[in-house]
Amino acid sequence: MLNRTPRVVLSFAVSLSLIGFVDCAYSARDEEPLPEFHRDFIGDWVPKKSPCKSALRFRVGPKRVVLMNGQESKSIRIQGSDYCISCGGLRPPYEGITVWLLPGLTDSEGPGFEVRFNADEKLGITMLDMEPVPELARRFPLDGIELRKCKRSK
Repeated sequence: MLNRTPRVVLSFAVSLSLIGFVDCAYSARDEEPLPEFHRDFIGDWVPKKSPCKSALRFRVGPKRVVLMNGQESKSIRIQGSDYCISCGGLRPPYEGITVWLLPGLTDSEGPGFEVRFNADEKLGITMLDMEPVPELARRFPLDGIELRKCKRSK
C-alpha cells in the first residue's frame, strides 16, 4: 500500500508534474473547509443528460465528496492540499479555468481519483477520472462522463 506521509504525497505530486498546489503543506487540522474560491463547486453533480433526480451523482460538500448510486455511497474527506489550480502540467504557468481535486491523496481514508471542475476549459462541466480505482468506477459509473451541477444545489 502507498505510504501517504506528507513527504510521499509531495513527491508523488512533483513526479506527476502537478506543480502549483494551492497548499502543498500537510495540515494536521481535521476536515478543513473548501477554500473560499471553490465554494461554487459545492452541490450535486449529475451526468449532463440526466435529470437532477438521478440516483447516480457526485456530491461536493465543504469537507467531503460523496459518490452516490441509488442507496450505495462512498464518502471521502477532502483537505485544502487536495486541490490544485495549476495542474496543467506541460507548460507552466497554467492560466486556464480547470481546477483539480484529488480526494484521498493526502489521507489514507479513501482512494486517489481525480476530479476536474471546469473540465477541458468548459465552464460548469465536471469530470471524474476513476481509472486508478476500478472498483469504485464499477460501483459508481461516473468515470469520464461530463457532469453538470444541479441548479438547486448550493
